[in-house]
Amino acid sequence: MDGSRVTVVVHGGKEVGKTTFIAHSLELYKSEVGPETTAAVHICGRDVAVTVIRNPEKLTSAHVAIVLIDLTVKDALRELPGSLEMAQRINPRAVCAVVATKADLYRLRKVATEDGVRFCESWPQGSVPLPYYETGLDPPDSILFAFQEILGRPLIDDFVQRKVTTEPELSQFINESMEWCLENGSANLLSHLRSLGHSIPPSLFPKHTDVLSQYFFTQQPPTPIPEFTKNDLSVAPESSNFEDTLDEPDEPLQVVDTRPTILVSPTHHLPWSDLSLTVFPSEFLCSRTLSGLTLSHVDLSGNLLAEIPLEIFLLPCLTFLNVSRNCLRSLPAIDGWGRRSRLQILDASRNSLGGGGSPLPQRRGGGDGAVSVPCAGDVWNVDLSHNDFTGFPSWVTRFPSLRVLDLSGNPQVIMYA
Repeated sequence: MDGSRVTVVVHGGKEVGKTTFIAHSLELYKSEVGPETTAAVHICGRDVAVTVIRNPEKLTSAHVAIVLIDLTVKDALRELPGSLEMAQRINPRAVCAVVATKADLYRLRKVATEDGVRFCESWPQGSVPLPYYETGLDPPDSILFAFQEILGRPLIDDFVQRKVTTEPELSQFINESMEWCLENGSANLLSHLRSLGHSIPPSLFPKHTDVLSQYFFTQQPPTPIPEFTKNDLSVAPESSNFEDTLDEPDEPLQVVDTRPTILVSPTHHLPWSDLSLTVFPSEFLCSRTLSGLTLSHVDLSGNLLAEIPLEIFLLPCLTFLNVSRNCLRSLPAIDGWGRRSRLQILDASRNSLGGGGSPLPQRRGGGDGAVSVPCAGDVWNVDLSHNDFTGFPSWVTRFPSLRVLDLSGNPQVIMYA
């Protein structure tokens, strides 16, 4: 793979819908699909020449192997190991994925989604679980979306690992790929880019506030799609020979959108560490998603923040706040947030906090970069290690429940009662 061309082998049993799958994947008519078909596919923000081959014997030259199974066939999963073993035996370097077709034929379905997911999670393919997708002709874009995601991962890996890529080229590719992921709702590829050590550019936060809110805060699809009928299907021009494979419904149907995404556990956790943030995006402070959540854990560590918004401390369910490894010289100060807060653990280590000594909290803007924290009765663990304190920060006495205090790594701290 050279980043501009990808070869894919698609194979499966009889009447599994190979031609339909290839046609939708390449956005062609079925009459245009042959034994080998090449077309441009928009992936990760760029057009990539993709050649799809139907003959599994040509797996030796393939970058990706897609095995199709029919959800209306009871023994579809039993036949799957043979196809996967053949693909991995012929070309161990090819990325394999399983795509289940005819997910919209819910009355004829014989394979449960849970069984397909369980099978693929147990199938060995290095350290990465075998991708599993379910597609149908409604929603009509589910096939194209699955195809783009399957090809996106090896394309990203190839571009990142290619030695001839310059730093500016790599940076542009990462930014374009992340924006493409946000525009298309591909949380899997976005998570993969982040796992490779690349941060979401701050410039994308204002533009994609709602999508990022879902990505970080909520459990992504599968979710029910609004009711549809056969008449809602996209109809190809008369010159095509697309075949109608849906049964005629007696009443409006409901189908599950099986477009794959990362499932973010709804643990009320805001995991925004190591994102290179210089300011906390104000859009999130007033977003419906943030205001509607009961956030208990907020991790903003490893960024470039010079201040923490007061609204973070005022989150009604906040119990854990990690703002370590930033550029903080002070923390928010306002009389009353302590009385309204349920904060228990505060980690503000490895910043530039200092100027302690006053037994009372300083108000915002009050002198010499002093940290000001009003009385908070639930706080019991505070980490202020590796800051710039030259004296004991007496404001910690405003935490009557305090049991653990770490002041190690400060220039000079004089402990006194």
